[in-house]
Amino acid sequence: AWDELLHRPPHGRDVQLTLDVALQTQAQRALAGHAGAVVLLDTTSGEILALASNPSFDPARLDEEWEALSEDPSAPLVNRATQGLYQPGTALQTVVLAEALTEGLADLAAPAIGITTTLTVNGVRIGCAYQPTGTTLADAYAAACPAPFPTLGERLGAVGLTEAVERWALTTPPTLEIPAEAPDWNAETLSTTRALRTEAVGQGELTVSPLQMALVAATLANDGTTPAPRLVLRVEDAKGGWQEHLSVGEPRAVLPPARASALLAAWQRYESDVAAHWGIAVAGEGQPPHAWFLGIFPADTPRYAVAVLLEHPPDPHRVIELGSALLKTASTR
Repeated sequence: AWDELLHRPPHGRDVQLTLDVALQTQAQRALAGHAGAVVLLDTTSGEILALASNPSFDPARLDEEWEALSEDPSAPLVNRATQGLYQPGTALQTVVLAEALTEGLADLAAPAIGITTTLTVNGVRIGCAYQPTGTTLADAYAAACPAPFPTLGERLGAVGLTEAVERWALTTPPTLEIPAEAPDWNAETLSTTRALRTEAVGQGELTVSPLQMALVAATLANDGTTPAPRLVLRVEDAKGGWQEHLSVGEPRAVLPPARASALLAAWQRYESDVAAHWGIAVAGEGQPPHAWFLGIFPADTPRYAVAVLLEHPPDPHRVIELGSALLKTASTR
């Protein structure tokens, strides 16, 4: 109060974060040599346990290195976990399929014609992440096969795709105690059949952050409700005590529990005890694709969700190893 009265800058206060030191360290080390980001959170409380971004910088040397950091083309000052915006590629399948099911425009048991057909985007062929074990739409989704999704985009149309994106809050920055970004996107980009088909496979104008994708995974794990992400647990008060810091957002009901469970079941087919959905996103002409991994653990009683994004990795499968290892470490904390 005195600071405000005398127009003095307020004194800083210590905070207790939700980050787990061991998990944060593991996530940051796993990104060594890769540009990308990791977000790991508790699917019920929304507490963020790891929030890693690479390239990074030393905060203690920020003032003296500011000019070099701000001019660095690798953008180390951007927190890729919350501010990096990327093509979602096959990571968008959950959002599109959930909306098609909600609108009665898709049936998981229906045949997926040409299930293993590859799509070509900017000269890069996109196929199934896994070998599908059947020929239904559920089989295609489980294996992250892109072939059925252009048709789903056409069926949904501009209105349906817009509702899908808004239902999952992909055009709204996640409410968090630090800056988070969302794309400047609107339905006007969906004016042609080609645009609808391209958007439905995650290669249109929509971009997403790793935090947003971690919340997509957490929604399936949390019976269709998106938890409010939380980074600060407590704040030190003027007397040196600790006050609970309430989440700055609210949980959001996105899907009925039964539909979330049906989609989650498809994630449980390939990576043993980790429920997972992974794939690639074409990032630009002449460039190797990005790789996405969305994971949930334990698969049968979900508690943790992770999103991993690697920019142009030499081996896209690296995201599976990185994400799965982090989830399993979290279960031992």
